[in-house]
Amino acid sequence: MNKYIVGAVALIAVGGGVYAVQQGYSKPADNPAPQNNNQQEIQVPEGQTAPEGKTYEITYTDAGFSPSSITIKIGDTIAFVNNSARAFWPASAMHPTHTIYPGSSITKCGTPEEAAIFDSCMPRDPGTSWSFKLTEKGNWNYHDHLNASKYGAIVVE
Repeated sequence: MNKYIVGAVALIAVGGGVYAVQQGYSKPADNPAPQNNNQQEIQVPEGQTAPEGKTYEITYTDAGFSPSSITIKIGDTIAFVNNSARAFWPASAMHPTHTIYPGSSITKCGTPEEAAIFDSCMPRDPGTSWSFKLTEKGNWNYHDHLNASKYGAIVVE
């Protein structure tokens, strides 16, 4: 009898975790992510043209994303930098479809639409980065597709 209770509890715990991942770690619309005052603007190397808007860095380490939440302006770019010991795959929530950010979907990886979606569409090795320009206002959750327990939020004003 005890093994049935343990099994039922385990099933409920796993189901709750799957539900949370499928929900994209959404926060209620009236409770936006806190603004992070440690935003770090990236410098554009000499001889290169700066993109419209600013570029901010989110670092990925073995502990997760830092900052885990950030507030930016429409047209700003986020550069996801991998400082972890393993590959990561930054993408819009919700795992595994990546459809929370408007127009994004993992099904668009490998198509002409890939450049316009919030999905790196492939693992990024340690020491590399991937950037995405956010052009839609809202609260946008994201995650590491290879380790969906690592996630964060971008508020675009």
